Amino acid sequence: MKRFDMLQRAGLGVALLGLLAAAPAVGQEQANEGISGSMKGKNIATVVSETLSYWTPERMRQAKPLDVISVDPAKVAPMNAEERPPLGEPGVMPGWDPQSGLPQPKPGTIIKLNKVQPQYSVPPGTPPSSSTDYANYGPFQRWTHFGNYLTYPRSVIGKLFFKQNGNSYVCSATVVQKSTIFTAGHCVSDGQGNWSTNLLFCPSYYKGSGSGAPHPQRGCWSWTGTAYTPTDWHMYKRIDRDYACVVLSPTGTVHNTKIGNITGWAGMTWNWATRYLVMALGYPAGAPFPGYHIIHVAGVEWYERDLSSNDGGVVSKYMGNDMTGGSSGGPWFINWEHRSAAYDRLDSTGLTDPPAGASASNMPFLNGVNSHRLRGYVNEMGSPQFTNSDNDPRDVVDVFNACLSNGGN
Repeated sequence: MKRFDMLQRAGLGVALLGLLAAAPAVGQEQANEGISGSMKGKNIATVVSETLSYWTPERMRQAKPLDVISVDPAKVAPMNAEERPPLGEPGVMPGWDPQSGLPQPKPGTIIKLNKVQPQYSVPPGTPPSSSTDYANYGPFQRWTHFGNYLTYPRSVIGKLFFKQNGNSYVCSATVVQKSTIFTAGHCVSDGQGNWSTNLLFCPSYYKGSGSGAPHPQRGCWSWTGTAYTPTDWHMYKRIDRDYACVVLSPTGTVHNTKIGNITGWAGMTWNWATRYLVMALGYPAGAPFPGYHIIHVAGVEWYERDLSSNDGGVVSKYMGNDMTGGSSGGPWFINWEHRSAAYDRLDSTGLTDPPAGASASNMPFLNGVNSHRLRGYVNEMGSPQFTNSDNDPRDVVDVFNACLSNGGN
């Protein structure tokens, strides 16, 4: 097999390894009692070298799309309105558009917002009573993006290659800081205490002239060996905590800088009531999707279920979404907008754009990830509810901050 040698062709191999040679060994323990950290004991330069050597073009083509999690529908039921756990104060972390001309926001900046009403009335939609109850699936539309993959905010989306339990897989992920990506927990851990390895993130992955390849103007970034996910997922496979972050190398295979400086990054948000309009994206690679196109699904967060009643009160939310394996970890965005003043849709009411009046540089906001579906329910997708609470040591902000504190900024 031909080596994945983009780094060497760019003339950055020696520079990157020299930069990382003095880096400390990866040895992060749990960030707190609710979060687990990944590999221990390896030097970052070794991790990067092993990852780049592993991912030959042939292995990338043959990587299997990791399926979204399949849940037995007999074991769960929709939630009633009175069963929903209370949500705390909504907030956002701003994103950054590299073409905006604005300074990068300080890492970890949190903007607290007044509580806003959901876009649609509560209680939410009626969930399907069976996999063939098509009338009650959440309504959605899907299309393939054939435009420019380098334009923000699409530039922050990419394919995440990794090795798990001896097999090569691919998921989707989103850049959320200068050296941090966010994805599904089952892409970084099998939920039984075993970490994925050899993680390689390729933003703006595209068809090219063949069956898909890293974009020549972007390349890929290796992980540093550091990833975090709630212990509830890592050890106990509790699906309502199926989210994770990964720290990337400060140098890529094409660009000698941190990934966020090139792609920009998405904002993040939490504590919004289920029922917002969502743009879900990813790189599904299971039939009928080819794996080299960004797929868009526009829909409404439709209803909720509690799949893990002993995980601190978080729940999962569902939307109409028929993406297949390989889309796992792909983003659910609110405040997706067209990057043109002529098509600016902000209305400043807080009803259709929750963080009303936010700078265009701060959008869109990550508010979920492609995670799971009930077995046989091919026309819907579930995501953990994104929450943040001072009393919860394992929410999305805690996971994000763990990466931010260990090389992710």
